[in-house]
Amino acid sequence: MKLFKRRSVFLEFVPILVAAALCVLVVVFVLLPNETTLVVNLHGQNPCPNGGLLGDAGFVRAETTTEAIASMRSDETLGRVVEDQQLTLGAVPHSFPVLGAMIAAAAQPDPDTSIPFGIPALGRYAWGGERIQVDTFEVPPASLGEKWILVAGAVGTYHLFAPHTATEQSVLDGRVGVLARNALAGGTVTLLLSALTARPGTEFFLTRASREKVIEHLQNRLWIVEQPSSSGRITLTLRDEEKRGLAVLHGVAQEYDRQVRERSTALLATLTKQVAAFKERLENSTNALNHFLLEHGLVDAHDLQKQRSALTDQIRLLDQKHEEAVRRLGSTHPAVAALEKQRAHLVQAQEAIPDLWRELTLRSQAVAMDMQRYLEKRNRMDSICLGAASSGD
Repeated sequence: MKLFKRRSVFLEFVPILVAAALCVLVVVFVLLPNETTLVVNLHGQNPCPNGGLLGDAGFVRAETTTEAIASMRSDETLGRVVEDQQLTLGAVPHSFPVLGAMIAAAAQPDPDTSIPFGIPALGRYAWGGERIQVDTFEVPPASLGEKWILVAGAVGTYHLFAPHTATEQSVLDGRVGVLARNALAGGTVTLLLSALTARPGTEFFLTRASREKVIEHLQNRLWIVEQPSSSGRITLTLRDEEKRGLAVLHGVAQEYDRQVRERSTALLATLTKQVAAFKERLENSTNALNHFLLEHGLVDAHDLQKQRSALTDQIRLLDQKHEEAVRRLGSTHPAVAALEKQRAHLVQAQEAIPDLWRELTLRSQAVAMDMQRYLEKRNRMDSICLGAASSGD
């Protein structure tokens, strides 16, 4: 008798335990948002000719981490993902309230199963195995973001009903694989399905959102941080109730990678042209300087200083000879005139030195400036090709 009482007490708690378990399942599968995480590395492949000196492992993005995160969250990046993955289009089976989605997920993929409990009112809901693929869905501007109801028909047909309409008249009747179009009061509705697997009478919710709204939706649910700090490893987290987060995050990473490669390639091409131009300019200025030195019998600026000192010494020596010749031979003697003529040539050469010095200085400065510009562009290109070895480790 005691054993029977204990079993009776246990049986009394069974409904409570079942109800509690159902509540937990509802919270886990319905109320809690789906969160997806992806980790990407900012270090990518080398866009430089011949792979650069360090190869693929040495290429470091030109952007800082802050710039990379801003680029990933930008309208340009997310807009491309929205377009590539057709995120403006939404198509989900109409599940029974609260537990319907969980039941459909756990059921065998057989959309032709009979209606549960034989209740006709339950035939509109999806109970597992339903599939729909929307390739094109255009709606009037006023209906963007609204839920349209698509009802599966027999043998690949369907019927589309406008949102917020009390009438049971469909606005579009079509077939899978055939583009359907109908003009409504506020605009034209266009629909193309490439796949539809469902029991006749099953409903699907179709939505068409604006590109701007979808981008804003993603930006509000996308978190991007560098973990750990200064590591170059970026963690992307997306809270997405439609369980498409991983595909979206991969799309963001791939689009960012494409943009970086595109910018790096374009920048590298520009720098390559600039480096070639500055190298040619450096060669021209260097050749001009060498020709100037050769023309005047110079090796460098020190030779010009030596020439000036030598001319000064020669003029001083001629002055001494001139003074002695005048004292011995007289001022009108031809030897004195020869010394004066020789001194005039030396003075003329000495007076030309400042002009030579000025010209040599200008040509040397031109070479130095061209060298500086060439090295700046070359170093910039090398930094993109090779990156910082400490950052690449």
